[in-house]
Amino acid sequence: MKSSVLFLLCCCFIVSSLPINDTDIKYAANDEGKEDVKFEFFVFNWPRIAVPAVICTWILVSNLSRISFHLNGRLSGVVPDSALLILCGVVLGLILKYLNVPTSGFALSSHAFFIYLLPPIILEAGYFMPNRALFENVWPIASFALLGTCFNAVAIGFSLIGIAQVMPFSIQFTTIQLFLFSSLISACDPVAVIAFFEEIHVNAFLYVSVMGEALFNDSVVVMLYQMFSKFLAMGEENLLPVHYVQGVLSLLFIACGGALLGAICGFVAAFITKYSHRADTANPTTVLLFAYISFLLAELFGISSIISTTVYGMVAKQYVKENTEWQTSMSISYFVRVVSQASNAVTYLFLGLVLISIPSHYDVWFIIWTLVFCTIFRIIAVIVQCLYFNRFHYPRYTVIDQFILCFGGLRGAIAYGLALDIPDSVEAKPMFATTCLMVIYFTVFIQGVPMPYIVQWLKIKREHHDSNLMAGFHNIVGF
Repeated sequence: MKSSVLFLLCCCFIVSSLPINDTDIKYAANDEGKEDVKFEFFVFNWPRIAVPAVICTWILVSNLSRISFHLNGRLSGVVPDSALLILCGVVLGLILKYLNVPTSGFALSSHAFFIYLLPPIILEAGYFMPNRALFENVWPIASFALLGTCFNAVAIGFSLIGIAQVMPFSIQFTTIQLFLFSSLISACDPVAVIAFFEEIHVNAFLYVSVMGEALFNDSVVVMLYQMFSKFLAMGEENLLPVHYVQGVLSLLFIACGGALLGAICGFVAAFITKYSHRADTANPTTVLLFAYISFLLAELFGISSIISTTVYGMVAKQYVKENTEWQTSMSISYFVRVVSQASNAVTYLFLGLVLISIPSHYDVWFIIWTLVFCTIFRIIAVIVQCLYFNRFHYPRYTVIDQFILCFGGLRGAIAYGLALDIPDSVEAKPMFATTCLMVIYFTVFIQGVPMPYIVQWLKIKREHHDSNLMAGFHNIVGF
């Protein structure tokens, strides 16, 4: 009875809180020429709930897609979720296009991806990063992320410039514009890497090498992209040698600033959770909120938000587990992973949708040469650095490890989001965006799909995780 009364009160509150628009009241003329007022109980007020409804719809579609994949055991066992979600997005995009739905309704903007979808994914990567393994391999990872990324960006850029001199592409571009593209196409996307390497559960050494490189490589790519964007805005004819020096120095400031901000936010969150034992249920909100604060503050001050959120997750994890009850700690881990999985699924769904929704320009030779150079220079960078570190570092990177590292250079939504951010004044933007999308599809389907079979065939040591993330959640809700 009490629940029924409470439900009726809630309904009354909801109805009373709805604004009465002019469309809610209808006037009709009576016999005397006066207007009678009629009140309409049922009103279709779509603009009021449009934005949250669309968000909920896409999350629901991505969840239902994943559920349907796993209902078919053979399908989910052969093709990873990320690849299936891209295919689902392509099919859904074709259906929406056939129904003449405006493409603006199902296009993924770079702002929406970087501000709303990316933070939970980066937080999960930092929160579940094996810290000890990361610090034991910090120099190889830093080298892969910094030197390897810069080498790839420069080598791909100069190679495409050389090819353009021999066989001009369909759209002309300047040197800075091409380096803008070569920097974004060098991004080894953590979104893609997380999706594949968590499913196959490779050993901690290989996982932290690939994951650490992908996370910090991505931050380097964003910094390079921002540097070339500033050069483009300044005008190539106005650039001086001092500007290039300033651009390189800015990379150090952006990276160190992001790490410092993430550590500060992590310590603040740890301090709050230490003295909130009487309100333990508030701790999950505190941890998640400060993760997003670290991301937003980094964006505000123009430093690396990816490094900031990653470092925050690594710092907060160490102290939150000690400051909170076991059930609360498990619940935090569970919620971090749930939100990240939802963001990951929506991201891959949209990567399929954008094939239909974006203006495209296919230059077959530009796509082919980009794929060739991405593959060649990835292999060169990995082999050369592994040969160097194997002389001074233990454990050593075996030939099999190097092969997986070469295969781990998956591209994803971050590269595409940066491609969408290219100024519209750049004539080659549609060609760059389309080529980026083709590279993403190539790495996800050609490199990513065979990954579990390659790991099994090469007999790579794997970790068997016995996760109890649901336990804390069940204790909270009373199961």
